[in-house]
Amino acid sequence: MAKKFTQKKEKRVKPKKAPPKKIPKEKMAAYLETLEKEESGQAQTPQTETETTPKGEETPIEQ
Repeated sequence: MAKKFTQKKEKRVKPKKAPPKKIPKEKMAAYLETLEKEESGQAQTPQTETETTPKGEETPIEQ
């Protein structure tokens, strides 16, 4: 009978990921609204068309 190979139990150290930044719901809602407006082509922001922000980054919204 063939010898069964068993894996050695190695303690793998998981890399600690930085906790996700908590964004206030008000800011997130406002940010999503501006994204929807931009997608529909009705952006009312004073930004120039050439200025773009990478996705995933929190953009400061002044109220």
